[in-house]
Amino acid sequence: MANLQATHITGGGIFYSDGTESGSQSASATPIQGASSGLISANTINWLAGTYTTSGKSVIAYQDEQAGYYGPGKARVATLSGSTISYGTTVTFPGGNDADNGISIGYEQTENKVLICYGTNGNHQHSMVVGTVSGTSISFGSSTTLESGSTPDNGAFGPEGMVWVGGIGGDTTNRLVCCYTDQSLAGTGRVMTISGTTPSGGTKSDFSSSRTNAISCAYVGNGQIVVAWLDVPNSNQLYLRPGTVTGGSTNTIQWGTTSVAFGQCYRPDASCGTSIVYDQQNQKILVFYALNSDKRARWIGFQLTGSGASLELTFSGTVTHDNSSANAKAFSSTYHPDAQKVIAYYRTDANSGQPQARTFTYNQNYGDQVSYNYGSVVTWSFGLNVDHTHSLWDPQNKRILYLKTNISKHSNAAEAAGYAIVSDLFTTNITINLTTGNFFELDLQDHSADIHSITINESLTGTQTQTFYLKLIQGSYGRSFIWSAITNVKWPAGTRPTLTGTDNAVDVYSFTTYDNGTTWYGEIVGQDIK
Repeated sequence: MANLQATHITGGGIFYSDGTESGSQSASATPIQGASSGLISANTINWLAGTYTTSGKSVIAYQDEQAGYYGPGKARVATLSGSTISYGTTVTFPGGNDADNGISIGYEQTENKVLICYGTNGNHQHSMVVGTVSGTSISFGSSTTLESGSTPDNGAFGPEGMVWVGGIGGDTTNRLVCCYTDQSLAGTGRVMTISGTTPSGGTKSDFSSSRTNAISCAYVGNGQIVVAWLDVPNSNQLYLRPGTVTGGSTNTIQWGTTSVAFGQCYRPDASCGTSIVYDQQNQKILVFYALNSDKRARWIGFQLTGSGASLELTFSGTVTHDNSSANAKAFSSTYHPDAQKVIAYYRTDANSGQPQARTFTYNQNYGDQVSYNYGSVVTWSFGLNVDHTHSLWDPQNKRILYLKTNISKHSNAAEAAGYAIVSDLFTTNITINLTTGNFFELDLQDHSADIHSITINESLTGTQTQTFYLKLIQGSYGRSFIWSAITNVKWPAGTRPTLTGTDNAVDVYSFTTYDNGTTWYGEIVGQDIK
């Protein structure tokens, strides 16, 4: 049986607001810092958010403050290939409006369009625009007003404010939902629709009548979402509330029961003060935040019960917190479906405010208390004083794209750059010892990640050849071999095989070397063998 070893890795690349890009570093088996931290042509990036579309392509939207306080909104396509990022041309939002009061972005899967909502200070409105991705480019329709009359609240739209509702467990709701602070400063949600390049917002449904900020929301299956926010007049108390999207012609949201308050929160900025994520495998919800009392990072686990107006979050037990350092902020979190873990990102005063990551693995329930085990913090030496962040899952490359800005809002410092870091939670290496035989069997059910490398131990001399066989038994999570990263194995015509994804499916491969183990030539013996 092959031996598996797991190690943390990260990789990275950097995007520049002036349309240029840096080189990217490949991921390795130890934490690395991505691209070097360089100047961004004196451009200051403020709000930013991203959404995955298709085919390894994500769209990054941000505010460029190079021109001054009311900086315009811009967007560009980021394409991932393994751990390498490449970028398309930067495009400015149409209409000449600024994006000074926050940005939310989402991908409308049925229309194959990107929707960006943003708060404009100069003409006092909530705006929205539809983007179409073609290759590595994005083009926009006309900017449209969502609400007008007053200047949107600072951070009215947040990076985790828009979600696609549909897909989990066969859910066919298929709606795009945006939660934000409206013109009256209440917290509201809308079902967003797109016709061609024209967006429209459905009927508003308030989840809070009080002034809200630091809004984040997560899709949790069954047409349901959970929103987290800070109640500003109530000393920034943290609240959560679940809701159900009603499809068909109504396109509304029915909210369930508002949670109890979870304490007065630290809110140095208007966004990224909360982050919420859904653990699909274990059907649990995690929220991340910091209390004002000690400003340390905290997390709570929840589960949902009931339905409709009676839908509620259950919780009991002790809130867990990070004792390492204070002034935690810039929260972002993502579910890693391959590893079935949650990855949370935030910064503290430690290491000059550099970004750090921590993994969370579901443990068990003690009554209503949801228990998670968590790993050690991994700090990236990649930019100081992280300000705004967002993270998103790329299912094609099986990577997390982590976005961040440095320095505070309106600092106009050249270092206030926007960065994209490719993060992979685990890489798994299998070690094959040919002194023990030439047939190996590997059950992928027991392993929490894809296979990224193969170490082959042999003792060939002279002009000997050697062949071994590998029988793979697929697990219920559909693990893969990342053949593009396994450079010592070659395939006929360069066509790498795709493992059969069905649980318990059996694939068999052979590998032969003609150069004493430097290169191995793979062939498919059989797939989905029954």
